[in-house]
Amino acid sequence: MLRKNKSFSLIYGIQRSIFTILYIISSLSVLFLIIYILYVEVQLKVYIILMVLLLYLAAAVILGSFLNVISYIPTNLAGAFDPIKNDIARGEIKSLKQFAERLSEFITRFFTFAFFDIEHCIIHFKSETFHQTVNQDLQELGIDQEKLKELSEGIHEVIYAGSYSLDSQKFNLYIVPIWFGEEWLGYIGVFTRKKLRGAFRSVLSDFENNYVDDQLIHILKHEV
Repeated sequence: MLRKNKSFSLIYGIQRSIFTILYIISSLSVLFLIIYILYVEVQLKVYIILMVLLLYLAAAVILGSFLNVISYIPTNLAGAFDPIKNDIARGEIKSLKQFAERLSEFITRFFTFAFFDIEHCIIHFKSETFHQTVNQDLQELGIDQEKLKELSEGIHEVIYAGSYSLDSQKFNLYIVPIWFGEEWLGYIGVFTRKKLRGAFRSVLSDFENNYVDDQLIHILKHEV
């Protein structure tokens, strides 16, 4: 899936290894400091100290996983999306329908992180929905596509559009408007299990701005 220069991959791997080592060292240093303060200075009972340490370790693991995802996405996104750009350049992807299908496949396959898992999406270009991974009728689910279209035309940032039940599971819907300059091109609707933090919403905005809009312009010019 990823196509990266070997030297770049080596540098990137070293950077992530250094980051991991420094994070572990920092976490252990804080751990020993907590033990010293609680046991020596405050002199709490052992079971209370153990409870505090377990809570700290859980928080450290969650934070480490979050930082790992944040550092992984920007570097690997370009390489993962490159096959789509190449297929557009070669003329293998030349219709909005083809682009929508590849785009939805990419989104649901790449964004599979613990804190950032996109399981379904809706691809809407201009005045038509070209692809959706949801197997149920959107209108029956209470999703008004016309309202989503109107909503996306008035925003430039990723917004929360409510929670819906898909296949008896609750998902959160976010709308990613697609703009090229001042021209509205459509939107991407993504369904996630967990609500997205601001950092992950920014990732979606950057993904649209750096990868989707210009490729969509190429397809639109080809169709015209």
